[in-house]
Amino acid sequence: MRILLLTGLAPLLDNRIAGAAVVDRLRHYRNFCEVRAVSPVNIISSDILGRFSQRFSRYPPKELLLEDDLAIEYPRYFLVPRDKPIERIVRTISMRLRPNLIITHWGPTGWGASSAATKMGIPHVQFFHGSDIHDLRFKNHRSHEKTRSLIQASDICFFVSDGLKKLSESKYGAARNSFVSPNGINTEIFRVLPEQRQRKPGVTIGYIGRFEPIKGVDNLPGVFDRIRKARNDIPIKFVLVGEGSLRKSVERQLQSSGISHVSIGFVDQKRLAEVMNDLDVLLVPSRNEGWGSVILESIACGTPVVATKVGGTPEAIGNSYNGILVEPGNSFLDRFAQAAIELLENPREPEILAQYASQFSWANIVGREMRIMKETLAID
Repeated sequence: MRILLLTGLAPLLDNRIAGAAVVDRLRHYRNFCEVRAVSPVNIISSDILGRFSQRFSRYPPKELLLEDDLAIEYPRYFLVPRDKPIERIVRTISMRLRPNLIITHWGPTGWGASSAATKMGIPHVQFFHGSDIHDLRFKNHRSHEKTRSLIQASDICFFVSDGLKKLSESKYGAARNSFVSPNGINTEIFRVLPEQRQRKPGVTIGYIGRFEPIKGVDNLPGVFDRIRKARNDIPIKFVLVGEGSLRKSVERQLQSSGISHVSIGFVDQKRLAEVMNDLDVLLVPSRNEGWGSVILESIACGTPVVATKVGGTPEAIGNSYNGILVEPGNSFLDRFAQAAIELLENPREPEILAQYASQFSWANIVGREMRIMKETLAID
C-alpha cells in the first residue's frame, strides 16, 4: 500500500519537535506501507512574514531528512486561500506516486487535499488534532463551511479524543466514518529515569507547552504565587519549557512577583523527558485541549499532572491516581493551586504511572489505526 500524507503540523528549523505526533506516526507507518510525507508551505504567510516577525515559523527550504529513508517535503505555494494550491500539489504528486490512500493531518490542510482525493477517486482520511476544531469557533463563516464539507467528504475522520469528536459532531454533524485515536507516546524516550528522579531537597513544579492564551499560561504567575505562599516551609523550584507570544509577559509577571523560576525554550524529546523526570508535578492549565500529549508523556515519566477539565484532558489523565482535574470557573487559581499542593503532599509511585501510560505506545496506536483504515476502506 502507498500512502500520500499531508500535514500542517511539521517540524520547523527553529522547533524540530513541532508536529512530533505526525513524525512518530510516519516512523511506524513504514512498518505497514510505503509513505511519502508533504507539508505545503505558504511563501507569503510563512516564509516572508514568518522571517519578518521571527515568530517560530521557519520551515526547511525543500525537505527535512528525519532518518536515512524518511523525509518530509515542504513544497511552496503563493496563493491565498490555501485550498486550490494544496489541491494542485496533491494532484501533481498523486499522478506520479499513484497512492492507494491520502491522509491529512490538521483540518485546513485537508480543505484542498480532500477535494483532490475526491476528484481522483482516491480514499481520503482526515485526522483532527484539536485546534482545527475548537479554535475554528472564533474564525469566519467560510472556515466553518470548509470544515463541515471536509468532514462530510472524508472517507474516515480520526479525532484525538472522544471530547473532540463530540464537539465536532455538535458543530458540523457526524462524519461518514469516525473514530477516536489519541496521539501516542514514544515509550523509548518518555519513561522513568531512576537516576534523574533521585530525590533532591525541595520540590519542582513545571509547565511544558506553548505560551499562548488557549494554553492558560497567563494563569501560571497566580498559581505559582499561591503554591509558594501555601508551602513556604519547603524550597520550590518552578520550571517553564516552551515558546510563544506570552512567554515574555509571563516571565515579567513572575519576576515582578519575586517568584524565582527557570525558563527554557524549545528542547528535543530526550531533554524533555529529563525535565519531566525532574518534576514532582506538571501543570496543564489549558482553556481547551484536543488531547494533551504532554499529559501522557509526563505520566510515562512518572510525574502526575494537574489539568483543567476541558476537551480531551480527562481522557488523557485517565484516573485520579495519575493526576487531578480542575473545573474551570470561579476561584480557578485557588483550586488549581490547591490540587498541585495535594499532589505534592500525596506523591505517586512513578512506576505505577508509567505502567498506565505504556498502553499508549505508538506501536499500539498506529497498529490500530492501520487496521481501521484497511478494514473500513477495504484496502490491502
